[in-house]
Amino acid sequence: MFVLTYEGYFIAGALAGIHYSDVEKWIVSHIKQLFIATLIGIPTMVLYYFYNIYILKLSYNKAYEVHQPLIVVYALIVISNIFYVGYLYDRFVKNNKHPKLIAFVSKAQKIAFGLYLTQTIALSILRMMIIPIPNGSWYIWLIWPLATIFVIGFSGALCWILYNTPIAHYVIGRPLNKRGTNVRI
Repeated sequence: MFVLTYEGYFIAGALAGIHYSDVEKWIVSHIKQLFIATLIGIPTMVLYYFYNIYILKLSYNKAYEVHQPLIVVYALIVISNIFYVGYLYDRFVKNNKHPKLIAFVSKAQKIAFGLYLTQTIALSILRMMIIPIPNGSWYIWLIWPLATIFVIGFSGALCWILYNTPIAHYVIGRPLNKRGTNVRI
């Protein structure tokens, strides 16, 4: 692995943090081009994978290596688009638009890291459900979106239940909700 591309993410993040307002202005003014670059990048990344496998004869692991220079550039383009989504959300909050969306995102951000931790449970259940499907079945691709929704939904529901469990507040550092009182902790 070429370590400088890995370090490039940290350097780019540090520079973006130092020059946040300039980066924000640049992304907002170039979002159309960044979005088009993201769309063009999708088939480019697929072709790049085949180039790695069939032309360069790289192993499967090397072909998927996320620290390849072209993938780093594409990742920064995608991150810029995600940054813009955050920018739009910030405008919604400041202008008090779409209160239901804001309430949903507020709840979702409280369990976001928990999704990462509990997805293993949902993935294990999903694995048991798809064991009967033969390897190489063409229709497995039709199941993929449903499987993704299942994993996110199951993990999210589990996290929300755990988040609202009084005992869990000790583990995750969440203040205990005291119902019926006006005391804030």
